[in-house]
Amino acid sequence: FDQVVLRGYPLTVFSGLKGASVASLDFRMPLLRIEQGLSTYPIFLDVVHGLAFVDQGWISSAQAQVRTLPAWGLGVRADWQLLNAIPLTTALEYHDGLRAEIGGKGELFFEFRLGGFSF
Repeated sequence: FDQVVLRGYPLTVFSGLKGASVASLDFRMPLLRIEQGLSTYPIFLDVVHGLAFVDQGWISSAQAQVRTLPAWGLGVRADWQLLNAIPLTTALEYHDGLRAEIGGKGELFFEFRLGGFSF
């Protein structure tokens, strides 16, 4: 289950499991439509989005019953264009896993996505 990711929980929650599933509901809304560049530099700020999400995960192991893993979060994303052709997204998000006894925690998350690659 290395591919299962649930925001607000560490990846170790999914090790040694019999089964896992995740459902997500995301809401994104444009906050600002800037649609202009920075002076004559080859960078263009398009849109700033606000976002909110709720996640629900279910895990089961050989020795335990099914456990639920609820999570929620908020964030802000900005969509940019570099050199008029390369998409860039920056994001600042807060993820909160609500089951602390299973490893859930609140954490601040920064994402930098250039083209199709996340850093």
